[in-house]
Amino acid sequence: MNYFKGSKLAQMSDGSYRIIRPLGLVKGGKGLKCHQTLLSLSPRGLASKLAEVVRQVPKLLQNRSVGEIAPSPGRPIA
Repeated sequence: MNYFKGSKLAQMSDGSYRIIRPLGLVKGGKGLKCHQTLLSLSPRGLASKLAEVVRQVPKLLQNRSVGEIAPSPGRPIA
């Protein structure tokens, strides 16, 4: 799972915990660092991520149609 590659657990200033991916320094920010929040470790954050995963399941199953071979264009089906 490459989604969490390079991430780390961080405690935010409000006391909550999040899994973040550091993006580096902010240009002109005098040492201020930027990050991307991957997962908020709170009941609301976990429910949000679970809902996102559940919405993706039908798309993943549709793309994984094993055994079905689509006919190539221009060739008749025998």
